[in-house]
Amino acid sequence: AYTEHMNTLLMENEEDLDEFRRLLFQKYQEAKPQIIILLGNSAWGLLKKDLKESWQGVPILLCAEENFMGSREAYLCKEIISNEDKRAFQEDLKDPLFTVLHVPVFLQETISLMTDMNPGLSKLQFISDQRHTSVQLRKEVADLMAHRFPNLELELVTAGETSNEEVAALLESDKSNVGVLFYSWYLKSLQYQNVILTTNVYRIISNYTSQPIYTLTDAGVEDAGLL
Repeated sequence: AYTEHMNTLLMENEEDLDEFRRLLFQKYQEAKPQIIILLGNSAWGLLKKDLKESWQGVPILLCAEENFMGSREAYLCKEIISNEDKRAFQEDLKDPLFTVLHVPVFLQETISLMTDMNPGLSKLQFISDQRHTSVQLRKEVADLMAHRFPNLELELVTAGETSNEEVAALLESDKSNVGVLFYSWYLKSLQYQNVILTTNVYRIISNYTSQPIYTLTDAGVEDAGLL
């Protein structure tokens, strides 16, 4: 099995995407895959046409966090997909070689659990980053809070807009009426003239707050010391 990281947070334009596609198909031009597993809607939204053209007849399994797709531009530019622009998977699923495994985040259920566990909860801090899935989820959190949890104040803590030091200060000042909901925290940083992704906020979160931390995914949680 071979793994390739798209690092979509580092893709800012068509040139970046073209370079990734060029390197991907060049690397495997002599070794056509037997199956392709894609993690995340963005991967399918950005590579669908190329995969079908270059590796025709290869089964594709998409592990999707959302049960809809948006435009290619939305994934590349990290834009919110409006209800009008959401597209179901029906057309894609007409291909017998294409399978979708929906891996949802249970947003409403998690916030409901937080309020059940802490009846005095009056504020929710939602921690996320600038990836497309986070951008979309922030919109869903805001809508959900407005319609289902109108008595809760929402504070968005976003990587790239909030520094690690500011996150630590926020968590240190948290009181029992504040709930922390963590999703993801990837940051772009420059090292030796190269732009790389880092995710080092986990230990800050666990070290600077005594309040329970709720997460929407378990990726990296145990390894990072949050359990």
